Amino acid sequence: MILQKNTEMNASIQTLEAPMGECVLLLPKVIQEKIPLIVYLHPATGNAQTMIPEAELAVKQGFAALVFTASYSPVRVPAKSGRASGEFLIWKECVSEATRFLDWALSVAAIDSEKIAVVGKNLGGTLAGMWMSEEKRIKCLVATGTVPALISFWKKSEHPAAVDMRESEGYDAQEFEGTLGRYELSRILKKSDSVPTLLQFGNQDDWVSPAQVQETGLGAYHHVQTQWMDDDHAMNLAGSVQARLSWVKETLAPKTV
Repeated sequence: MILQKNTEMNASIQTLEAPMGECVLLLPKVIQEKIPLIVYLHPATGNAQTMIPEAELAVKQGFAALVFTASYSPVRVPAKSGRASGEFLIWKECVSEATRFLDWALSVAAIDSEKIAVVGKNLGGTLAGMWMSEEKRIKCLVATGTVPALISFWKKSEHPAAVDMRESEGYDAQEFEGTLGRYELSRILKKSDSVPTLLQFGNQDDWVSPAQVQETGLGAYHHVQTQWMDDDHAMNLAGSVQARLSWVKETLAPKTV
């Protein structure tokens, strides 16, 4: 069971569990018309349960929320399996299952298929960008605390390519972090394909400074906005959670001429 019962907030929420994996769709108890959907993609060290508190808050504000445990989660990728959590080889699998769960959600609930957003934390932000390149039903993307995801992989993984990189002559960890952080941003931007994108940063989540963020040339991307949460965690800070919910709501709202 993914969702913990008997909380005050659960009283106004109905839940549907997917028959084909660890996935749950959260909905308002009363739905009078089709509602927007946010798909939540968890961090590298998390699972579906990690995203439930924010998903519940989204439902209280009129959204449907879809959460699932992705293939890169430690829950599904045991340490002894020989495959590191977050390894590149599973991205295709992650994208495939995300689409499968989205199809299921749209088939079982009154969701507006023209108002679908994705919020990805850490490695989930990277997956969101990759999924965006294949899934045209997604109308906006939020990536938060994403810069450290690949940095952590390359610094800690026993994947041969990562080991070779760390043992190479002239390897400088600090320079590497800054360079890869900027590369990761560029990758998300290329994958977002002009879809409205919000990148949230925080000193405790992202190993880059505001100046380094600007060096990525974000200003050249008209569809990208950034928020810097100074001295705090962008992923879980209450203010940043509400900021991305407000941004998604505004972005999905009908545009007036």
